[in-house]
Amino acid sequence: MSPDSTPLDSPTPAHDRLRIQIGNVPMAATEAQIRAMFLPFGTVEAFERPVNDYTYRAGPLAFVEMARDAAARAIEALDGTKLGREVVSVSVASVRSTWTAPARAAAPERPRRIVTPRGMPEARRNIRD
Repeated sequence: MSPDSTPLDSPTPAHDRLRIQIGNVPMAATEAQIRAMFLPFGTVEAFERPVNDYTYRAGPLAFVEMARDAAARAIEALDGTKLGREVVSVSVASVRSTWTAPARAAAPERPRRIVTPRGMPEARRNIRD
C-alpha cells in the first residue's frame, strides 16, 4: 500500500497518519501483541512486519500507522518499554526511498586470445591467416 492510499474502511485519511517504527521486537512477538501495545493510544490503521528474504522469518522491526496525535502520544509513552524480555525502541519511521543500484561502467573490450593445443603450430597459422 502506498503512503497516499487509504483503505475504504480506514477512518483516518493517509495525510493525517504517522508511520511508527518499532525496533528490537522479539522474534516471538505477534501482531496482536504489538497492536495491543498501541491500543490505549488509538486505533492502529496499518501494521507491517518485514520478513527476511532468505530465512522467511520476521526481523527485529515492525511498523504501525496511527493518527498523528495518537502516534505522538504512543511514541512518547512506549519508547524504552519492554515487550517480552526485550526493551523496544519506538520512533517516527524515516521516509521510504527507492534504492537504485549504481551505474556500472562498461568493461573495456579485450583482444580475443586464440587458444590452440600444444604441438600444433599449423593450427595457429591457419587461424591467423
